[in-house]
Amino acid sequence: MLRTIFVLALASVGVFYAVQGPFYALLFYLWYAYFRPDLWAWSGLVQSWNPSMYLGVWVVALTLFSRHRLKFDLHVALMLLFVLQAFISAQLSDHISSGMISSRNLATRLVITYLIAVLLVDTSKYRLALQVMALSIAFEGAKQGWAQMVSRPGEPHMTPMPFLGDNNAVAIGMLMLIPILGVLAQTTERRWARFGYLFLLIGVFYRALATYSRGGLLAAGALALTYWWRSKRKLRSMLLVIFLGGSVLAIMPDAFWQRMRTTFTFQEQADESALGRLHFWAVALDMANDRPLVGLGPDSFSREYLNYDSSFGRSGVEREAHSAWFGVLAEQGYPGAALYVSILVLAFVNCRQVRYRVREGLAPAELAHYSAAVEVGLIAFVVGSSFLSLPEMEMPYHFVGLSMALKGLALDPQKSGGSDRPRGEIVHSGRSRA
Repeated sequence: MLRTIFVLALASVGVFYAVQGPFYALLFYLWYAYFRPDLWAWSGLVQSWNPSMYLGVWVVALTLFSRHRLKFDLHVALMLLFVLQAFISAQLSDHISSGMISSRNLATRLVITYLIAVLLVDTSKYRLALQVMALSIAFEGAKQGWAQMVSRPGEPHMTPMPFLGDNNAVAIGMLMLIPILGVLAQTTERRWARFGYLFLLIGVFYRALATYSRGGLLAAGALALTYWWRSKRKLRSMLLVIFLGGSVLAIMPDAFWQRMRTTFTFQEQADESALGRLHFWAVALDMANDRPLVGLGPDSFSREYLNYDSSFGRSGVEREAHSAWFGVLAEQGYPGAALYVSILVLAFVNCRQVRYRVREGLAPAELAHYSAAVEVGLIAFVVGSSFLSLPEMEMPYHFVGLSMALKGLALDPQKSGGSDRPRGEIVHSGRSRA
């Protein structure tokens, strides 16, 4: 009962603000998508209504009827082409029904990505969006992480999270969240908020490790290496990484390390070693070469796996590509894979452009911190998804939208406030507050 009251109270606040303008409607959508209150306290009937779809339509409608300036650039063009390629691939697939569902889901993700880029028109809104995204998912992730670390240290925690998906997606999503929590801690003036963000960060980090995901461990290593490389005080940063990482990893049992060691070993078990991943990647290449222009269609890899499996079922029946890149290549052909990679590459380019403008004194220094956090989060995804099947994970697309919004702010740093800000909201300049 108390949980239901708590969730309904949060939802009531979201509804109140969502009717005041598209930006707050977007925040409500993000909160609902990341927090998933329907699974916290509501019945299956509410889930069957698919509230996220109606919230998304509401955000689109408010945006179209608002004074927000719509944008069209190379990034938007690539996203449109990627969606078009997905629908064409689905129509030419032997699995049209599932392919069309997957394509519609992709279109929905990219619409929200676009709206993030359009509606985050000043730094205060940008920061608020980061807080909603981070706190909505860290609330549950950090709670699970700290509970596991205190009560059952070292044991695996394989529970999926609705917004992220399966065990591997949870690991990557948690690790993508770490730089966002870090930049929120770095750019707040309130000490209690800084400690709060760091508390969540530690819980989220342990939640990622507790998945026992090998791709997650590689992504964690990429995060640590990137943090050390970007730091101006490399010795202190190295010692900090060793201390924090070593403190958490020290409690992991032998079972954890035995699983991690299979990442780069070549064993007979196809799905438990590097040999297995190479096999699945080879199958993906065979699929792409069979239909290079359109692939086999979205959501078709596992359905068609046996038709291309050179091991004749010895590796299993309905398998995955074990790589987002090879998965897209098999399902949408070489054009689809090129578009997918280009969308992510442009996100990195956006972040670099933002930092360049900050160095030249053409944009506020605060944007450099945000761009670094978004870029590091994307690095975690790129490394992790190279060994995991995560092409339909929604969070990376939101990071792409964040990079696009940052580029817009850097090109027009004089923007402050917005037409749909409720009365009484304070917009801070310079150093952000929590």
